[in-house]
Amino acid sequence: VCYNSTTGKTATYHTDNLNVFSCFIDSKERIWLGTWNGFYGWNNTMKKFEKVDLGNHSKRNVFAISKILAKSADELYIATDSGLFIYRISNGNVTHYKANVFKTGYLKNNYINDMYIDNEHTLWLGTYFGGVNYFNPEYEIYTRYKTGDTEKEGLSSPIVGRMTEDKD
Repeated sequence: VCYNSTTGKTATYHTDNLNVFSCFIDSKERIWLGTWNGFYGWNNTMKKFEKVDLGNHSKRNVFAISKILAKSADELYIATDSGLFIYRISNGNVTHYKANVFKTGYLKNNYINDMYIDNEHTLWLGTYFGGVNYFNPEYEIYTRYKTGDTEKEGLSSPIVGRMTEDKD
């Protein structure tokens, strides 16, 4: 079952035993699924979900997809256990951002549990043992928020499961 929070409509689709973690309906009402074994899009002609090739960006070429969000009407952010992907719908181009713990300005952990786009269109990534990573898509620069001994010094844990924007 997919729920469109904009329209309030729900729809039920057969997923052929896919372990679905994330369902996303874009601005053109196309349905995208994030699963344990990859990224799928609804083929309206064939009336089934088809696997979308994210390219050979890892040795195993199978990704657990935890969340899908729209970057624009033609691009999707895809949070995986192998980093962040940006998928261009119109031509199938894929950009893959991987962790580099030795350099500043990079993602600090490939396993992304959650992501959130704030009201300034900045992407926040909650990772497994990499804390929170702030991603500026215009400059492709990451800033990391990590653990500290007190709340003022940083996060209480490097494992971030879910995020939301506060009112301030």
